[in-house]
Amino acid sequence: MLEKQIASYRECIKRTKACEGQTFFAEYDGHSYCVLHFPSNEKKDEFEGAIRKKLDVHDLNFQGVWFPDWYRFSEAKFDEKVDFSSAVFNNLQSFSGSKFVSDAIFAGATFKEEAIFGGSTFEKRADFTSVVFHKDAAFSSAKFEAIADFRDCVFMERADFSRATFTIGSFWPATFNSPASFYEARFTRANFRVSEFKDTASFSYCSFGHAEFIDTCFFKTADFFMAHFEGQAYFTSATFHEAVRFNMSTFNAEARFTSATFNGETDFNHSVLKSYVIFSGEYDHGGFGNNACCDFRHIEFELPGLVSFHSLTLRPQWFVNVNCRGFEFTDVRWMGNLRREFIEEAVRDLTDRDAREERSAADRRAERRKQAELFFPRDARALADLDKEDAEAQARTANAERIRNRFFRLLSITCRQLAVNAEESHRYDEASEFRFWSMELRRKEGMRARGRLSVGVLHSLYRYLSGYGEEIGRAFAILVGLWIFFAALYTQVGFVPTETSLQVPTYSNEVGSPQKLTKAVIYSLEVITLQQPNPRPLTPAARLAVAAERILAPIQAALLALAIRRRFIR
Repeated sequence: MLEKQIASYRECIKRTKACEGQTFFAEYDGHSYCVLHFPSNEKKDEFEGAIRKKLDVHDLNFQGVWFPDWYRFSEAKFDEKVDFSSAVFNNLQSFSGSKFVSDAIFAGATFKEEAIFGGSTFEKRADFTSVVFHKDAAFSSAKFEAIADFRDCVFMERADFSRATFTIGSFWPATFNSPASFYEARFTRANFRVSEFKDTASFSYCSFGHAEFIDTCFFKTADFFMAHFEGQAYFTSATFHEAVRFNMSTFNAEARFTSATFNGETDFNHSVLKSYVIFSGEYDHGGFGNNACCDFRHIEFELPGLVSFHSLTLRPQWFVNVNCRGFEFTDVRWMGNLRREFIEEAVRDLTDRDAREERSAADRRAERRKQAELFFPRDARALADLDKEDAEAQARTANAERIRNRFFRLLSITCRQLAVNAEESHRYDEASEFRFWSMELRRKEGMRARGRLSVGVLHSLYRYLSGYGEEIGRAFAILVGLWIFFAALYTQVGFVPTETSLQVPTYSNEVGSPQKLTKAVIYSLEVITLQQPNPRPLTPAARLAVAAERILAPIQAALLALAIRRRFIR
C-alpha cells in the first residue's frame, strides 16, 4: 500500500501546478523535488517562505504538497477555492476553527497522524474522496453547508463527527476500521451506501432528513439510540453482525429494512414509527439469523396496517407488549414451526433478556456510585438514590418467580393477538397453533400463582382432552379410548341376572353376569350415543360404570365437535 501511495504521489507531482515558479530544492530517493513537495522535515525556513509567497498572491493550490511536522492551519480563512488534493500531512494537522468560503478539495490526501477539523465551516463543496486517515479524524462540530463527499475514504483510527452538521453527507462508500461517532450529528441528507463499520458505530441522538444505509455493513454494535428520522430511512440489504439499537428512535416517514440481515440483538424498544415499516428477507437474502433476538416492546406503530413482515423467521416473544393484530405477515416462518416444546424456550428468552437488563442496570449503578464517591464531599443525595435503586433491584430478584409468571401471562396475550391476526388473514392452521400457545402459557403460569385451583384443573383437562379445542385427532382418540375402556369394563360387571337370582332381585356385585365382549362393545357405543340399551345394569358397579360413561363420553364428544367446528367453519 505504501508503494502505491508513493507512486501516486509522484504521479500527482508531475501533473500539479502547485509548484509553478518553484526551483529545484533537493533530491530524494533518486527524484528531484521543489521545496513544497520534498518529502522530509529538513526544509523549515524554505518551506514557510514558499507557503507565505503563495498566500500573498492568493494561490491556494497545494496539490501534492508534503507538509512537515510543524505546519498548522488552525483558524485559517480560505476565501477562494483551496486544493489539498494528494497532499501529505506528515504529523498532526489542525484545521480547527477554519473557514472554507469556497470549495475545499482534499481528494487523495494522506493524514499520517491526527487530523483535526473540529469547529470548521465548509460553505461550499468539501471533497475528501479517497482520503486516508491513519490516525484519529476529528470533525466534531464541523459544519458542511454544501455536499461533504467522503467517498472511498479510509479511517484507520477513530472517526469523530459528533455534533457535526451536514447538508449532504456522502460516505458512499467509506471504510471505518475503528470506532465511528456521529453523536448528535445532523444530516439533511445522509448516504452511507456500501460503507463498512468494522468497529462500533454511534448515531445516537442523530437527526436525519433522508437517510440511506443501503448495503451498509456493521461488524460491531450499531447504536441509533434516540435517533430522529424525519424523511425516508433505507436500510435495504444492510448487515448487522452484532447488536443494533433503535430504542427510543423516531421514524416520521417510511422505514425500509428490506433484505436487511440481523445476526445479533435488535432493539426497537419504545421507538415511534409513523409510516410504512417493512422487514423482509427477499429471495432468502437477509432476515433474522439463528442467534438474533429482537425487542419490539412498547414500540408505537401509528399505522399498524402499514407494518409488514415478509419471508422472515420470527419468534412470538419478540412482540411482547406491542399490539401486533394489524400487522401484515406474509410467508413468515415462526420459531420451530410453533412446536409445543419451544414454549419454555420462548419464556426463557424473555427471562434471560430481563436478567441481562438487570446486570446492565447494576453495572450502570456501580459506575454512578463510583463517580459519586469521587466528589469531595461525597454526593450524599446521589448515594441515597443509588441505595434506593439497589434495594428495588434486590426486591425484584427476590420475586424472580413472580416475574417469570408475568412473562407467561404477557406472552399469552401476545399469542392471542397473533392468533387474531392469523385468523383475519385466513392463516387458520397458524391461528390454531397460536391459540394453543396462548392457552398453554396461561396453564403454565401456575394455578397457585393465579389463585384459581379449580379453574386450573379444568384448564389442564381441556388441554389434555382436546388440545384446547384445536386438535381433532386428540379429541377423537380420547373418545375412542373411552369407548374401548368402558366396553372392556362391561365385560367385568354384572348385567344379566344369574339363574339363582331370577326370582330375587338384588344389587349386590356377587349377583349378575358380565356381558360378552362383542355385546359389550355395542352396548358401550349405544351409551355414548345417548340411547337406552338393554339389558339395564343390574349391579351397583355396572350402574356406576354406565353413569360414568353417560357423563364422560358426551363431554368428550362435545370437545370433538368443537374442534371440528373450529377447523371447518373457517
